[in-house]
Amino acid sequence: MTGVQTCALPICYYCFNACIKMIAAMNINNQEIYNWPNLVSFVRILLAPFMLLLAVNQQPFWFIIVLLVSEFTDVLDGFLARTLNQITDLGSRLDSWGDFCIYSVLAVSAWILWPDIVMAEKIYVSLIIISFTLPVLIGVLKFRS
Repeated sequence: MTGVQTCALPICYYCFNACIKMIAAMNINNQEIYNWPNLVSFVRILLAPFMLLLAVNQQPFWFIIVLLVSEFTDVLDGFLARTLNQITDLGSRLDSWGDFCIYSVLAVSAWILWPDIVMAEKIYVSLIIISFTLPVLIGVLKFRS
């Protein structure tokens, strides 16, 4: 395992742990926790370590498929929350954490799967990573307790 691969594992662990701690610290009822939009957001968080595993095992096709599924769940959770009128503070936080986990793993996985392309296009890759992660970090800081 390379240094890049080793540093990605704590990112997944941190994201998952932060979500569990956030839910435990919030004073919320079960109806707010157990709804479809929150379940979809949590599935997106669970996809992050799986994406990393695919990258480490050099499976770019399946990595992209799982990435597309995770992006679909990102759209789906917001749609479900608005349609079912289940917009919650917890759901907003899970969505932000899910985005942070996926985008963090995406950046590391791109380096693992396509290091030559990342190095050749480092300025553009850096701008893309900043454009993805800055709004997510702002959302995480906004909902930080």
